[in-house]
Amino acid sequence: MIDLNQVSLALRNASTSRSIIILDEFGKGTISSDGAGLFAGVIKYLLSLGDACPFVFAATHFHEVLTPSILPPSSPISFIHMSVMITTREGEMLEDNREEAQEDRQRIRPGEAVTYLF
Repeated sequence: MIDLNQVSLALRNASTSRSIIILDEFGKGTISSDGAGLFAGVIKYLLSLGDACPFVFAATHFHEVLTPSILPPSSPISFIHMSVMITTREGEMLEDNREEAQEDRQRIRPGEAVTYLF
């Protein structure tokens, strides 16, 4: 509910071409289809503002929204994908298929480093 209130406030007060809106995982904590629908609806509304659309940074795990049928390729949107690489202290890449990774993907072991690739 807090996310909805914050996005509602941003849409009512920060929807100018001189504004910046950051949507970080908006719709999380909902049923996937509901969250994806909320996220897509907000993005489509912002796009409908045309030249008055604020600059928007959006991070999402709703990959189904990033399809041509929902957000057309002609939209003025830049998509950036991020991957994570985990390495040892010596710089060797750790494979994601190691047993420990399968059991606990959230844990970074001592001596391992995380690099975000854009």
